[in-house]
Amino acid sequence: MRRIRGIIVLLIAIGLGYIAARTVSHYLTRPRIQQVQQVKKAEPKRSKEKKAEIPKGMRIVSINADKVSGLSGKLKKGDRVDVIATTTLPGNTRSAISRIILSDIEVFDTCFSPATQSKGLFKKSNSQCISLILSPSQAAALEAAAQSARISLALRNDKEKDLESTKEISSIYSGTTGTEIINESIRPTPWLIPDGMRAVTIKVRDIDGICGKLQPGDRVDVILSCPLGIFSTQGGNVAPGTEGKVTEFHVVSKMLLQNVVVFATEKSAGTQASPDSPPKKITLLVSPDEALMLAATRDTTEKSKLRLILRKPSDRQIEKTPTVYLTDLLVGRRLSKRVFVYKGLRHEMVTFYK
Repeated sequence: MRRIRGIIVLLIAIGLGYIAARTVSHYLTRPRIQQVQQVKKAEPKRSKEKKAEIPKGMRIVSINADKVSGLSGKLKKGDRVDVIATTTLPGNTRSAISRIILSDIEVFDTCFSPATQSKGLFKKSNSQCISLILSPSQAAALEAAAQSARISLALRNDKEKDLESTKEISSIYSGTTGTEIINESIRPTPWLIPDGMRAVTIKVRDIDGICGKLQPGDRVDVILSCPLGIFSTQGGNVAPGTEGKVTEFHVVSKMLLQNVVVFATEKSAGTQASPDSPPKKITLLVSPDEALMLAATRDTTEKSKLRLILRKPSDRQIEKTPTVYLTDLLVGRRLSKRVFVYKGLRHEMVTFYK
């Protein structure tokens, strides 16, 4: 009898313990469930409110800024800023150029990045996420610049009107010459010429490139076309006034230069007569040897002509191309070789074709 009573008491104790555990568990978990439900209900409402604040036709683009580029975390919603992009100069890693790429931009929102954990300790993050209100074209420009440049923000006076154009203003710093303010809309800066290169301006035609549309940064090949006459003189004398005869006359085309960068055009230099007209002059970036080749073809005779053919920007391959003679194209022959035939004191060139 006593044993049965003990079993009954034990069962009652187990039942009461189970009920107490369920009660405590329900009490502890119920507030968390309600909190999660409240957050889930509140998030869509907050998201809709944020989207409603975006002006029509505009976009929100976020960038990460440190204490220096983000003005020590002092930026707030509604501030207006200029966006500055800084890169090194071509061929000179010790010099830099800064450009104002966007002007008078409104800050949509700011927030600090979450704290980071290092060796078990939480450290406050110095990175601030800044959201800007941009047009689609401005958003694309900022994204392109952010891939290769360091982005910084400059705070503006809220009441300041953009009375002068600051987007074309750039500043160059060099350890040897210090700081120089330039306006790239007036003239391309010589600072952007890489070390060891030269800028040479040549005349072009309205059929060069794609229907005469060439712009800075394009890569072109330069074709030289010119007349070529072969003379034979008595005794091989080439002194001025010596009589001779033309043994051959050709119109020749040759690939003079390949993979040349267009540095500037009349439009980018501000000297183009009409914005819609194709440029008549462009400036190429070439080596000193290539500059001599261009000078020899342009300055020695007016009968030679240069033609620019546009190439894919990523295609840097240098192709081996033959010199083309117009007569060979017309008669369907290919040049085999040329030799000089000497007869006493006279000599002449003989051409052999395949």
